[in-house]
Amino acid sequence: MRRSLLIAVSLLATACGAATGAGDDPLLGMPRTVDEAAVRGWRDFPAGRDPRPLVVLDELPLRSAEAKPAGPFRAAVDLPADAPEPMRADLPDGPPTGSVPAPGSVPAPGSVPAPGSVPAPDLMSAPGSASAPGSASAPGSAAGPVAAPATRAATVPVVSAAVAFEAMARAARGPSPSRPATITGAALTTATFLTDRGKAALPAWRFALGTGGSVTWPAPAPETFWRLGELRSSPFLPGVGLKDGGRTLTVSAQVPRACPGDRPAVLEAVAVESATSVVVGMKVTDPGDGIGGCVMAAYALFGEYPVSLAEPVGDRVVLDYAGNPIVPVTGSCTPAPCRSS
Repeated sequence: MRRSLLIAVSLLATACGAATGAGDDPLLGMPRTVDEAAVRGWRDFPAGRDPRPLVVLDELPLRSAEAKPAGPFRAAVDLPADAPEPMRADLPDGPPTGSVPAPGSVPAPGSVPAPGSVPAPDLMSAPGSASAPGSASAPGSAAGPVAAPATRAATVPVVSAAVAFEAMARAARGPSPSRPATITGAALTTATFLTDRGKAALPAWRFALGTGGSVTWPAPAPETFWRLGELRSSPFLPGVGLKDGGRTLTVSAQVPRACPGDRPAVLEAVAVESATSVVVGMKVTDPGDGIGGCVMAAYALFGEYPVSLAEPVGDRVVLDYAGNPIVPVTGSCTPAPCRSS
């Protein structure tokens, strides 16, 4: 019994060390250089347009918890072809405000939640809205409360159920083409979507599936969006904070660690600005002594890395080096990293 216990402790120690010290890479897999081709795809983003196009970061269509994975969509009924009247929507008007800790993140050692504290409510769920249960979050993100952006009411044109279905069918990438998902009905409702400016409650078409559950697609006309269904939030940088009126950007990134007596690597945030985007990344200014063979606890510590901008972020999109959008949050990202999804 004692021998089995020693083996288990040894395996756990090995796993912890491997999890936190793999590869001597202080950037932990983050891109080291800008993907010029990916960033060029944002060159024509109309940041100055009013209203600013919505950059939706959810995996679309949203799926309810009962919806089973399936292949391409097929309509078993005639879907309404007439577009409804334009509808009211609360569009994001600037970055979310407040500190957004990553749900499930590990607090700094010694930190204790405030007594009686409760999770922040979902401020963007409109009363009576029908957000798709079990809707998908962007890969690499953690589901949970998201700070609400400032909003302004707008009237947006809405497409018909038939047009929304065609857009959804083109964008959907089912794992098995031999298992089509049959649509048995459609209802115009409201759903909450993650955008690069926080959550937004929008008109949406909810399509009932013959096998149970539903899928949901945004109902506003295509010109309301930028590359709808194509984009996901950054898997490399959990978030950025904005200070000084948007002129100082603080990147939330994992702090490199080192064995006792060794120098950890030193990182610095870098920003490349254009008229339509702010591309953010991290660079190593001092590689330190690398990661030795010591065992480290399997938790991550995050820090803020500030970088000054020539102009406030404004309506420009914030991207990582790979061209993935990041949701900027007005305020601090500590003690836990900012998280936008």
